[in-house]
Amino acid sequence: MKKVNLYNYKDLRKDYQQEAFEEFLCDRITFELQELSQELEKGDITEEEYYNALGCSKSYAESTSWFVPSCYYDKHKKELEEIVEGELENALFTEHGRFVMIGERE
Repeated sequence: MKKVNLYNYKDLRKDYQQEAFEEFLCDRITFELQELSQELEKGDITEEEYYNALGCSKSYAESTSWFVPSCYYDKHKKELEEIVEGELENALFTEHGRFVMIGERE
């Protein structure tokens, strides 16, 4: 059996913290956009509510779909960053900042 030392986010080097934050943020944005799309498909929200939540118009989203995550982030930046910070508080990493698992708070 191999022993592995795990680290809390706050104990990582600053560059590893930044990489982890960006990775978690991208994952969170992807998740939120998928949830929003499902709500639209199920009819839980209107198309107008959907594009309002995205932070861009329908024509913009259709013509520049690769930029929609940035629009969504700009509109929900504070909320998204708070969620990610909360997730990172419970995350465990290798010495080099590779995410391993969500740990239990002591």
